[in-house]
Amino acid sequence: MKRIAVQLPVRALCMILLAGPVLRAQSTAMDFQVNDCAGNFHHLYSELDQGNVVVLEFAMMNCTPCITAGKGIEALVAPFQNSHPGRVHFYTFGYENSIDCMAMNNWLAANAMNHPVFAGDAAQTNYYGGMGMPTVVVVGNPTHKVYYNQKGYSPSHDKNIKGAIEQALSEYTGIHQPGGDHFSVYPNPFLSQLTVTVNPESAITRVVLSDLTGKAIVVQDLMQGKSWSWDLAHLPEGTYFLSLFEGKKLAATRKLAKRNQ
Repeated sequence: MKRIAVQLPVRALCMILLAGPVLRAQSTAMDFQVNDCAGNFHHLYSELDQGNVVVLEFAMMNCTPCITAGKGIEALVAPFQNSHPGRVHFYTFGYENSIDCMAMNNWLAANAMNHPVFAGDAAQTNYYGGMGMPTVVVVGNPTHKVYYNQKGYSPSHDKNIKGAIEQALSEYTGIHQPGGDHFSVYPNPFLSQLTVTVNPESAITRVVLSDLTGKAIVVQDLMQGKSWSWDLAHLPEGTYFLSLFEGKKLAATRKLAKRNQ
């Protein structure tokens, strides 16, 4: 029997994908450790452990709603990135494994967008319920909680996505910020050496220095009552954040400035 190939328009394909089997909703984010298409390494759980919020989009290259979502979410997260520097991020993955970084970078450039993109990851797409052209997810906090998981996108969804980001941030503003008698960080601004001292009375067990994108630069596990210095002369001038943890709980953050002279 002769087979007849039928090409479906994108809208029809979208309806078929949306009508596919419904997977159980996930309440916990799926971890990943991978380079983005600019070569920067990302470990999702490490980013969330620092109190960050990540918006994920799983996209198809010839999907108009995926482009609309990419541009819309970029605009939606921009105010959060200004009000909460280094804590809110937006990443797009290809929805299937055959989508490579060349395709993702071309997609990003062709549609005048500017956020980290990653090659395809079918396992993540399936974990969050399958392809919805696009599928959009908001995750946050050291509990690695899923705050939003939706197949499909339209600007009418912005209110719910924004609400999910706000909820994730608000659940983490309860940081008790131990007083200066528990730890000290100096100098600020710093040129090359940065010194951190944690007093024995403090329960702080870990500190993380990260840049504005949330990328961890130094991760230091420590005993109580520890003092040490880092040589950070190689870092470019700019703004950095020091996060102090009590176990997995974020206890305090400090905004730091690096100067070259």
